[in-house]
Amino acid sequence: MKPAIVAIALLAFMPTTLRGQQPTPVAKVHKDPFHWLVEGTQELSGDNRVGVTTALAPDQRTSLIEAIFALLRPGKKIGDANSEKKLMELVANVRVKIVDLNGDGVPDVIAQASDDMFCSPTGNCTIWVFMRSNQGYRLILERNAVQTFAIRPTRTNGFNDLVLRQHGSAFESGLFFYRYINGQYRQQACYNASWERLVGDEWQELKKPVITPCE
Repeated sequence: MKPAIVAIALLAFMPTTLRGQQPTPVAKVHKDPFHWLVEGTQELSGDNRVGVTTALAPDQRTSLIEAIFALLRPGKKIGDANSEKKLMELVANVRVKIVDLNGDGVPDVIAQASDDMFCSPTGNCTIWVFMRSNQGYRLILERNAVQTFAIRPTRTNGFNDLVLRQHGSAFESGLFFYRYINGQYRQQACYNASWERLVGDEWQELKKPVITPCE
């Protein structure tokens, strides 16, 4: 092929940037699209219990106690704790985090049980989310067997999305993604997280989990 013909052929295949145009952007494919599910994980502290927390004003504390008490009333969910005194002890030991989930300046509450009645030996406990209103605290999420949670920066209908984590074993966890829809937090997806993988005949511990959708 003659040199002139070769030159013309090369010019025909040159990127458009050489002609004063910007190239078409190429979307980046994230290797771990679910990595955000384990970011920002929090665990409620026993130092912030309903009975001792200083994050609530007296009227807020009373209103929250009433809301939790109603959930644990005998004949509904309390099981063996059939006395008012026992109920109050359980409520006082509920761990809480005060957080504004919808940005309205009014504190909402993430609450979690800490007693054996509502917790498994592995540390999974019942968790509740309450929204503060003029009528008191309204329950907007309840789930059993949760160890930790993450408040996501993304929002749905004005409320932060949530990820609840259930402890399965030393290397396995269940992850449940929630969005606020029609007045309640509703589960949108479920994932399994594993911090180990089988290499040959041996299990290898991972620094970052492998996350896959639940079957």
